[in-house]
Amino acid sequence: MVEIQLLKKASLFSALMDEDLDYIKTRVVEKIFHQGEVVFHRGGAAIHFYIVKSGEIGVTQVVDDNKKMDLARYVTGDSFGEFDFITNSLYDVEACALKKSSLILFPAFPHTFDSLTNEKPDIMARLYFHSLFILSSRLRAVHTLIAENTTWIKYLQEQLYTDQLTGLFTKLYLEREISRLLATPVAFIVIKPDRFKQLNDIFGHKAGDAVLVRIASAIQNKIREEDTGWAVRLRGNEVVLILNRTKTKMALEIARSLAVLFLSIGPGRIYTAGEKADPEKKQVFRLTATIAIGICRHTKQNWKKVLTDTYNLMNLIWMKGGNEICVLGSPGMDIPDNPGVKKKEKDKDHL
Repeated sequence: MVEIQLLKKASLFSALMDEDLDYIKTRVVEKIFHQGEVVFHRGGAAIHFYIVKSGEIGVTQVVDDNKKMDLARYVTGDSFGEFDFITNSLYDVEACALKKSSLILFPAFPHTFDSLTNEKPDIMARLYFHSLFILSSRLRAVHTLIAENTTWIKYLQEQLYTDQLTGLFTKLYLEREISRLLATPVAFIVIKPDRFKQLNDIFGHKAGDAVLVRIASAIQNKIREEDTGWAVRLRGNEVVLILNRTKTKMALEIARSLAVLFLSIGPGRIYTAGEKADPEKKQVFRLTATIAIGICRHTKQNWKKVLTDTYNLMNLIWMKGGNEICVLGSPGMDIPDNPGVKKKEKDKDHL
């Protein structure tokens, strides 16, 4: 038996009159879910609104590497799923019983929101408009929270979108924000320093980090010169420079200037590993880079694919020895699934 008071406490039914609730009571069903049993799956149709009569329900979302992140827990007296149900949505989360639980499901099978609307249009209309009121109230609360915490939110965004070592944008910024900022033709200049592991082995990782900071500074200065663009640290020592309204010729000029800059970025003169300090045995570590250029020429192109192909081209050249500038799509060299060419800017002075 479902008590009217339990229904009245539910957000979706809280504005209904007692006679309305008497009708709702005839269209609900109580169901037991045992520990670990799924209430609804991600991607499933939202055909019910739920009230927890007893027990505990957990809601999770799948994140990277198929890991589950806890989003919410509902206990006795709580209700959930109203907006997905009202809007006839597909769930993007999963709900599961954390222990044996009794749930009130509305509507009971075989009823649906549409069939109840045909049956009792006045009650269902009140239900629908009340749900919109709840949604509007919650949105206003969120907007107020954002307005009152703008500085805090900006700080969080900076932490998420800025690489702490280099000051460049993070890959998260690339994935979430770049799409709306691009203006074709867009040049992607993917850069990877050569022999960086050797640099770390000889000088140590602190020196390697210092070199990464110098690389980032050089790239950021180039962006300021061009007065447009973003530099993103992809992973490790790999960086992509993204420039709006930039064609191949201009991208090549920028890449060549960066290649020259790399020669002055390295740590300079060093002693051969394991030898005593003998000025005559000092050698020069000339830092060079592998640079690949890809151009997204129009809005119908998938810029993410262009960037991926450019990165793959860069990586292919880097594994062959690097110290080159390569242009994606030029004749003369093939990479898997994509034609590309190397346009050499070779510096033969290695360690």
